[in-house]
Amino acid sequence: PHRLCGVEAENEGRFTIPTVYRQKKELRLNYRCAPGGWISVELLQVVPAKDVPDVDPLEAFTFEACDRLVGDEVDQVVTWRGKSDISSVGEMVAIRVRMFQAKLFAYRL
Repeated sequence: PHRLCGVEAENEGRFTIPTVYRQKKELRLNYRCAPGGWISVELLQVVPAKDVPDVDPLEAFTFEACDRLVGDEVDQVVTWRGKSDISSVGEMVAIRVRMFQAKLFAYRL
């Protein structure tokens, strides 16, 4: 909660958090968006690599289905069309983040 460091997109940016072990049934983010800024998240089964440069997101967990995150939150649950339960993705998941005028400090999965 002390926000010592984070990833910032002064304009629009995108990055992928490599495949991680899912311990909870929700994804939670600590972030701050400027007025008009936002964060959107999609989930992947595997992280893109040199031999597979792009990977399609899991069907129910796309950027388009994600309810955009705005404002300033320390522990916000990410939802896709109002649903937060990600237990159907399995034990391992990669997280792709798209941001506009926002800072992401931490995630919890």
